[in-house]
Amino acid sequence: MKTSNKIKDSFSGFSGCGIVGAMALNEKKGREILEIINTRKMLDAIKHRGPEAEGERKTDLIFLGHRRLSILDLSESGNQPMTRDHLTIISNGEVYNFEEIKKELEKEGYVFTSKTDTEVILRAYQKWGVNGLHRFNGMFALAIWDEKKKCLFLARDRAGVKPLYYYKDDNILIFGSEIDALLGSNYIQREIDYNQVFRQVLVNSLYQVDIAETPVKGIHSLLPGHYMIANTKGEFHIKKYWDLPETHYEGNISVDLLVEELKALMEDSVRLRLVSDVPVSAFLSGGMDSSVINVLAGNLVKDYKLTGVTVTYEGGGTDFYTGKKDEDLEYSIIAAETLKDKLIHRVIGVKPGEINLDSIDGIMDLASFPDDIRLFTISKNYNVIKNEGFKVVLNGQGADEIMGGYVFTPFFKHTNFDVLLPVEKQPKEALIRHSFPFMAIPGKETLLPELMQLKDSIYEEMHHYFHSFEGDLLEKAHRFLMKTELQKVLKMEDFLSMRWSVECRLPFLDYRIMEWAFKVPFYLHLDKKRE
Repeated sequence: MKTSNKIKDSFSGFSGCGIVGAMALNEKKGREILEIINTRKMLDAIKHRGPEAEGERKTDLIFLGHRRLSILDLSESGNQPMTRDHLTIISNGEVYNFEEIKKELEKEGYVFTSKTDTEVILRAYQKWGVNGLHRFNGMFALAIWDEKKKCLFLARDRAGVKPLYYYKDDNILIFGSEIDALLGSNYIQREIDYNQVFRQVLVNSLYQVDIAETPVKGIHSLLPGHYMIANTKGEFHIKKYWDLPETHYEGNISVDLLVEELKALMEDSVRLRLVSDVPVSAFLSGGMDSSVINVLAGNLVKDYKLTGVTVTYEGGGTDFYTGKKDEDLEYSIIAAETLKDKLIHRVIGVKPGEINLDSIDGIMDLASFPDDIRLFTISKNYNVIKNEGFKVVLNGQGADEIMGGYVFTPFFKHTNFDVLLPVEKQPKEALIRHSFPFMAIPGKETLLPELMQLKDSIYEEMHHYFHSFEGDLLEKAHRFLMKTELQKVLKMEDFLSMRWSVECRLPFLDYRIMEWAFKVPFYLHLDKKRE
């Protein structure tokens, strides 16, 4: 058995958190493969996610590797892989309510030797097994190896904020935070899954229905709110442990009471996401979502002033979708003024980044087709946070999806309106025709025949998926966006933030707020004046 932890004396240009691993699925052939896969290359492939510390554990049956960005317990005691008794864990992300869980476990006699949430996750699994997942409030992708049972447990958070990809055949299971890490094993063939690429070209990767699939053949994503259990006898299963609620509040509903409920939930969500041994910053874009976060966080921070960061771009000033004047900077200044004694507002002007091969390579996540015009801008935003000296930033992503904010915007109407119509009233190929903002899919003269042959079947699949959700057409749209568009956005935010040593925390995606939003009847989310 080999176990090592190495602390880096100096940081590279990138940082973050990441996990990689592999397990033999049978006693003979799996061992042989595990012996020859390139574990060094796998770890190096995610060095940008965490050069502050590196750790690995390897036996003839299991390899676990970790790269660390120190957020909680900056000492060596927080390094991973972390072993307690017969269990070893590697994890990416944070369980924000770990202190509460820790107190409960201490009453049961468990002893802790670090101040990390990682040790709490491990002991919670030791105490409650799979059911421990229901106690976690956070964003995480984790792997726990049970030396006694020769069993591996993998899990992903409810919303899918943190990614986890895997490859499996009859002999071995390989997994990690990024597809590059899996390919680094030198065992998996580097083949494009053209079926998936064609699907994302035709319907825009924002509306990918089969989110477990990736553009790389044989590599899959563990779905949000799911866990996986595999052992060295080849037994393997994946199971869902959480999903959006399907029931609504019943009886007379007090809007005032709902407002108070949401306020309390948001305050507690932000409070939990301020837990850190390093200062936390926040994006302040001028929108409702980021403004609410800054107000709540500014009032909650005690040991330092919150820094709200507004990034402005030279040559900007016009909203891409509406063509109207972009008032984000103006509103961000107004929001900051309400907190002038509790907030440091940093307005940072930047030039749009030069687009060249290096910058394109920096935004290329093999887990998703790169068809989003925001990739360069979002990457630059995290670059600004990094240059300001922060490792953690609060972000308002998720608010529009959970509150139904897109359903009545001009953008959603223009690109998706036809999908809201009853089946019999939908124009043929309407969804395909309006998938991309303000443009039509190219015709037969420009697309490959193989791609065009898939068009009708992909449209039908997406159409049926939309109508598989509960509720009326608007509620279907609400759930559809959560299951499709939000997943692409989360994938994008994690990949780009990790490229710049920044942990992105999303208060609106606290699972309690998501459950609240989907128990409230959809019509109460809407401003009737906008209809």
